[in-house]
Amino acid sequence: MLERHESIFTTRHVAFACGLIAIVAVVLAALLSNGGNAAKASTPSLYSAYPALNSSEPTGLPLVTTPSLTNATPAGPVFLASPPPGAAPESWPVAASIRRLPINLPIASAWIAKSIAGGICILDARHQPVNGHYGIGVSCSEPAQTDSGTYLESTVQGSPVVTIMGVVPVGVSAVQVTLTNGSTKKVPVGDGAWGLETEAHLQSTANVVGG
Repeated sequence: MLERHESIFTTRHVAFACGLIAIVAVVLAALLSNGGNAAKASTPSLYSAYPALNSSEPTGLPLVTTPSLTNATPAGPVFLASPPPGAAPESWPVAASIRRLPINLPIASAWIAKSIAGGICILDARHQPVNGHYGIGVSCSEPAQTDSGTYLESTVQGSPVVTIMGVVPVGVSAVQVTLTNGSTKKVPVGDGAWGLETEAHLQSTANVVGG
C-alpha cells in the first residue's frame, strides 16, 4: 500500500520546571506558546478520530483546584482542573476529558484531552519528580488542526534526554520524525499515540497514512 505523508512543522517544546508551583509554570509556558488566542469551536465529529478519548480506564492523573504549597514530595503528577491566572482558557484541556495514552516510555507518561477551544491536547509528565516536584507539559492544537494531531517535546534541565510524544487521528500508521541532528525516525503509531526518547530536538514531523 502506498504511503501518504502529511507534514507538520510547528514546534512545541516545554522544559520541566521545578519549585512549589511547577505545574503552573510549565503548563502556562506551554499554553502561551501554543495558540492561546484560538477562537472557540465545536468539533465533536473530529474527536471521533481519537478513540483514546472514549477510554474508561483510570487516568492516573488526579485533578486539583490549587497547586500544592507544601514541601512534601508528591506521590505523582497532578493537574489543575481550571486555568491558572494568565493562561488562555481557550487552550486549556477540558479536565473531564483527560485520558491516559498507551505510550510506553521508560521515563514519562502521556494523556490526551479535548481543549476548551475545540482542539486536541497532549499532556506529559516524568515518572520521577524533578527536585522533589512534578511538572506537567501541555500542547493543544488549534481547532483547525485537529485532523492532523499534535505533539509535545519536553526536557529536564541537566538531562540530555529529549522526550517527544504525540497523538494522531485514526488512519495514521506511523509518524516520520526529523531531528535537529539530521537523523530521521519512522515511529509506529499504536491506538493513535506515538512517542520516543532521543538526545536531539525535534525539527519536524509528517504523518504517514497507509503502508
